Parts: sequence; structure tokens; C-alpha cells
Amino acid sequence: MWKLTKQYWKDVWTLLWSKTTVDDIIIAKAEEIKTKAKKIKEVIKG
Repeated sequence: MWKLTKQYWKDVWTLLWSKTTVDDIIIAKAEEIKTKAKKIKEVIKG
């Protein structure tokens, strides 16, 4: 069990550090688009 837990944390650590700035930019843009879409939806509903 300890071996599995240890491997899990290694994988999570690798995943976190493997994120590039491009990933961060894409994630930020996706959130921005979602926010804009939500506002447009509200305007259309009026």
C-alpha cells in the first residue's frame, strides 16, 4: 500500500511540474471564454 501511495505522489508531482506556460495560457483563455459566454447568455436572456 505504501508503495502505491508513494508512486501516486510521484505521479502527481511529475504532472504538476510538467505543466508548461502554454498549458497555463490555454487554461486561462478557456476560463475567460467561459466567463464571456456566460455573460452573453445573460444578455440574450435579457
